[in-house]
Amino acid sequence: MRTLKGFLPSHEEDATEEELSQLQGERVNIEGDHENEHLKSEAKAGKEMKRLRELLSIIDDAARVAEQHDLKLERARRFTATLENISSSYEEPSA
Repeated sequence: MRTLKGFLPSHEEDATEEELSQLQGERVNIEGDHENEHLKSEAKAGKEMKRLRELLSIIDDAARVAEQHDLKLERARRFTATLENISSSYEEPSA
C-alpha cells in the first residue's frame, strides 16, 4: 500500500465499525441541527406574518375610522387612498 504524502497512515486504513457508527451518529446530529434550524426559521416566519396581518388590520381600521368620523369627506378619501397605496404591496395577487 502506498503512503500518500501529507496524510496520516491511519487515514489510509479502512474505517472500523466503531468509527463508522460514530460518524453516522455525528451525521444524524448535524441533520437534526439543520431540522431544528429549519423549524425555528418557519416559526419566525409565522410570527412575522402574524405581525404583518395585525399591521394591515390596523391600517384598515384607521381608514374606516377616517371615513366614518372625518367631516371632510374628500380628506378622508385621500387618507384612505394613501393607506391603500401604502399597504398594496402586501396584497395577495388575485387569481
